[in-house]
Amino acid sequence: RILELMDRSEKTPPTVPDYYIASCVLDGQVDADRDRATLNATFEVQLQPGKSAVRVPLKMPEAVILSRGYEGPGAPQFEDFEKNAGYVCLLSGEGKHVVKLKLAVALRRVGSTQRLQLNLPSSVQTRLVLDVPQSQLTVKATDTAKRSEEHTSELQSHSFISYAVFCLKKK
Repeated sequence: RILELMDRSEKTPPTVPDYYIASCVLDGQVDADRDRATLNATFEVQLQPGKSAVRVPLKMPEAVILSRGYEGPGAPQFEDFEKNAGYVCLLSGEGKHVVKLKLAVALRRVGSTQRLQLNLPSSVQTRLVLDVPQSQLTVKATDTAKRSEEHTSELQSHSFISYAVFCLKKK
């Protein structure tokens, strides 16, 4: 029985995903009133050969797109925004696609903290650089695996973190 299963698995080639997101880079700042953040998001997407058009969920239902940019083969198309799913980009042509979005994201107040929460797609690498107009803050970041990372800044105006869910708290 084991040999039969092994024989079957050798005949079925592994499936290759139609695309993968190589990187997601978010760079921006919290406004002076600390009620929203403006972010420049850059997604590098690799499409596999032989695919005519691929739906790439970019998620981010918490964000509003202010402007769009694109580098790569073909022209991207954005599907209608879905409240829970967020944004979906339709890409065509194999190889590297770079989708650039300028976003506005509201900060939520939770007790004495402010929270920027942004649901991002899975990617090989994610980086967030956020300038915060506050001399003392604590940044706590968590990813989907429930790992967390805390940074305390006395005089720094920005923090480098690898995840896109964090809380700002006055000390």
